[in-house]
Amino acid sequence: MPAGDYGLKQESSRVDNVTGPSSKRLIKRMIERTICILAAAMLLPGCSPTYNWREVMLEGALVKLMLPCKPDSGKRELPLVHGQRNWVHMVGCETGGLTFAFAWADVKQVALTSSAVTTWQRATLEQRKVNVRTEQPITISGVGAQQAATLVRLEGTTSAGVPVMVEGMWFAKGSFVFQALVLGDKITEQVSEPFFWGVTLL
Repeated sequence: MPAGDYGLKQESSRVDNVTGPSSKRLIKRMIERTICILAAAMLLPGCSPTYNWREVMLEGALVKLMLPCKPDSGKRELPLVHGQRNWVHMVGCETGGLTFAFAWADVKQVALTSSAVTTWQRATLEQRKVNVRTEQPITISGVGAQQAATLVRLEGTTSAGVPVMVEGMWFAKGSFVFQALVLGDKITEQVSEPFFWGVTLL
């Protein structure tokens, strides 16, 4: 019998004979560790301790999204529509030197959402000096084609001259307007795509 065949059969026999609880836990840990090693080799962030992705439900806005860290939440009033102030609700977290944030507001009238989205986007982006700007359409699950979003990518500096990258999208459904944002020194697609493409309106 060839040495290689014998070694394979011998290893198989050892696994079959493992029945104890502690041995089963050890095998499970080894399998999980192997999966993470393979994922890291494929540049997938899912098993990274820095980016611990989890599903977050926002019941007040009927939104489901993915965040890579445990979120905090809050709200504040902002003038999204001329002549009125709106409560903007936010969830977000920081990890790996990046900030992930999702926010929404109800402007009460569908006719006001387009101007509110434009105002919100302009107010966010004008806080940075832009060197490079690119845009691409993005499909959001649960949003009609007539209200499709655009993903904006910026490279620039803050008012203090600190280099920064920003990726964001703004969109509306019904009388609600939404903002999804990632900010940091360096943003990669492997990290930002699960966040943006994970947004689902219910």
